[in-house]
Amino acid sequence: MPGVSQPTSRWEDPAEDAIYRAELAAGSRILRLQDRSVETYRFDPAPYRLAELITELLVEKGFLTAAAAERLDDLTQLHRFLPRTAMTLDTSEVNDVSRSFFDTSPAFEDAYRRWIRDAVVRGVVHADCLFQRAPTIRFHFPHQDGCFWHPRIHNDLMLGHPPQEINVWLPLARTRETSGMRIAPLEPSLALLEAFDHDYARMARSGQDDPDFRRRFQDVSAPVELNYGEFILFEPRCLHAPQYNVTELTRVSLDFRIIPVEDYEAMQLPYRGTGRRRMPFARGAYYDELSALGVGDRARAAPARLNEAQR
Repeated sequence: MPGVSQPTSRWEDPAEDAIYRAELAAGSRILRLQDRSVETYRFDPAPYRLAELITELLVEKGFLTAAAAERLDDLTQLHRFLPRTAMTLDTSEVNDVSRSFFDTSPAFEDAYRRWIRDAVVRGVVHADCLFQRAPTIRFHFPHQDGCFWHPRIHNDLMLGHPPQEINVWLPLARTRETSGMRIAPLEPSLALLEAFDHDYARMARSGQDDPDFRRRFQDVSAPVELNYGEFILFEPRCLHAPQYNVTELTRVSLDFRIIPVEDYEAMQLPYRGTGRRRMPFARGAYYDELSALGVGDRARAAPARLNEAQR
């Protein structure tokens, strides 16, 4: 791969910038797979116990007592059992519960990897993929204190991700209206992006400062409303944003990225995240060392602890 460059739409080397723009125009193979930029799929959650494992971790981490966990019908009602301080966003827009899930457990990691292999790679993509080593686990509470910002309208390319990735979003309890995120399909997303000539920094500022831009995004986007046992795959160029949650439903969700091994091996640029550690999008760093179809050969791995660095 070429030398390290800035992970934005403006690469320092003109040759690299030309490569990036070609890869950006091509996008990921998700459109060829599903003929849509956003699509919903179903799976049987019983063999993976993802929601149950999250509940067990909430007890282990001290957020729930065992008695409260017994009374918790599903994760949409989690806010009824937690102190407000645990749900309040800090200046990084993260609450204590989400932060504690930067670490999970070997049982959860095993279930996560098996679910990717079965539901996503074998069930939808039908090609071996690399996958985000540790998923981002989000707890989005109703009427959350500390939420004084406008929704962060973005796509993952703004965070340095390669255009060849496929985004996966999985709720562990039902989402309705503002408890889920909003997402715009590819065509209107590209129209909004092209209005800024893919200048992501300028677009991000407009998302905070320009009510007309926020209104245009609102007009072309829709809330993601799913049940547990459903997930979406979407094109990485699609704009999306969290919402201020005015429902009475807590949202607990996983989001992560996959990339077909063939596309990863064909990448010509050294993509890196825009976070503090500038995590490289490489095997053994952002992506797991083993591919999704290789996880069955894995010995018990040490817990993955990359969430904070990945953001």
